[in-house]
Amino acid sequence: MASGAVTLFLLSTVVMMVVKILLSFTKRKMYNFPPGPTPLPIIGNLHMLNIRRQDITFMELAKKYGSFFTFHLGPVKAVVLVGYEANKAALVTASYDFGNRGSLPIADDFQMNHGVVFSNGEIWKITRRFMLSILRDLGMGKKPIEGRIIDELQFLSTEIQSYNGKPFDKKILYLAAPNITFGMLFGRRFDYDHPTFQKMITIMDEIVINTGTPPAKIYNVFPKLKFFFKEPRLVRNRVDQLNEILKDLFNESKEVKGEDSFRTFAEAFVQKDERVKSFKDNPSP
Repeated sequence: MASGAVTLFLLSTVVMMVVKILLSFTKRKMYNFPPGPTPLPIIGNLHMLNIRRQDITFMELAKKYGSFFTFHLGPVKAVVLVGYEANKAALVTASYDFGNRGSLPIADDFQMNHGVVFSNGEIWKITRRFMLSILRDLGMGKKPIEGRIIDELQFLSTEIQSYNGKPFDKKILYLAAPNITFGMLFGRRFDYDHPTFQKMITIMDEIVINTGTPPAKIYNVFPKLKFFFKEPRLVRNRVDQLNEILKDLFNESKEVKGEDSFRTFAEAFVQKDERVKSFKDNPSP
């Protein structure tokens, strides 16, 4: 009796897997997906993927299937674009069709479809438009931004010269770009050895490292396995720490100095937000 139940269970499982595979091929035909390697049940094409150098895998597959091909990341079906021309055709020529971003569970855990980088749809369009209007007010594409960059390069040059030709940590070379960003955000730059600045850089490094580990990539494909990996918790913890620091810096710099004088992104953001709210409350007749 028990043997018959086990046989029935195994048979049902095999039937379900066969049905799933058939449905997968039907959907590919229905949505006109480009050709690609045949996926296996559950894992898709993950057995073919070089987890540390995905680019090598995709370049090899492109030789067989062309610049556009379908690749199954477990249950997630993806279209891979290989090469400059393929990416230009998608992101420039057909930018409207390719404007959305795929779901990235490890980022969704803390972004919750907010911001510019990981959001999608109408929220992304509104946020992007709002951010661009603020950056233009701050002089994006004009000389004020060039001045910030040149000033920071002078600080970087002075820092390098202070070692008098002796070896130094190459990490110093990475500190100029975030300092330019912080200058725009909060109206101040940090000395490279400033504790708050160093703490933010360390946290951001840990976020990038932990989101790029093999367990994090597996979690992005199989998000239901979240509790088997420490990376999602570590990333969320580091993001919360970074948000607390940024919140304090934002509160220090968000006072509006004048009706039309934008000194920092924080000031510009607050003033622009207040204008939008005022317009919604008192629309023009």
